[in-house]
Formats: sequence, structure tokens, C-alpha cells
Amino acid sequence: MSSGDVKYCQNCGSKNPIEQKFCGECGKTFNGSTKEKMSTEQKTGMAQGIISFVLSLFGLSCLPFLGSIAAVITGFMTADRKTNNFAKAGIIIGFVGISLGIIGILIGIYAALA
Repeated sequence: MSSGDVKYCQNCGSKNPIEQKFCGECGKTFNGSTKEKMSTEQKTGMAQGIISFVLSLFGLSCLPFLGSIAAVITGFMTADRKTNNFAKAGIIIGFVGISLGIIGILIGIYAALA
């Protein structure tokens, strides 16, 4: 088996060895022994999940609050967010960034009024 012999799950898009009978990520059985290609929807979902994750990191560092909001929106736009770990991480980190932003604003208001 060469390193290129993989098949993609039609359900969650994860890579699996060509000889595997079911997906190691979601458990869906494969149809026969043919290589299954990642669909355009799965590729788009994976890209959106990665974008959500990257935006969430920007939200915690370079673009406070705005990056986090964009990360949460992009994460929820991902069609397969239940199985896409990047989308899950983007949503969670995005909400953490939004929470920290709100806390920072409240502390700033309190300091200005004190």
C-alpha cells in the first residue's frame, strides 16, 4: 500500500486506509472496496472549519472581539460542525474570545467610572 492509498468517508470526510471497511471517525460502513473521494461539500466544510479555527486564534490575539465573532459565525456556517473538529474548536475559542472581550469592556467601563 502506498501513502496515497486512502479513501474519504462520504459522511464525515475523514481519511481512512483503503482496506478499512468502516470509517474510523464516525463508524459509517464503506460501499465496496473502491476509493471514495471527498465531495465538494465536504471540502468546503473542512475549509470553513479551518477558517473558523484560524479566525478564533486571531480573535484571541490580533483582532480582539471581531475575529472571535467572525470565528463563531464561520463555525456555525460549517455544514458538518458536529464532526469537524476545526469548526468545533473555532466556535469554542470564538465564544471564549467574545466572553473575554465583554469582560474587558466591563472592566474598562468600571475603571473609567471609578
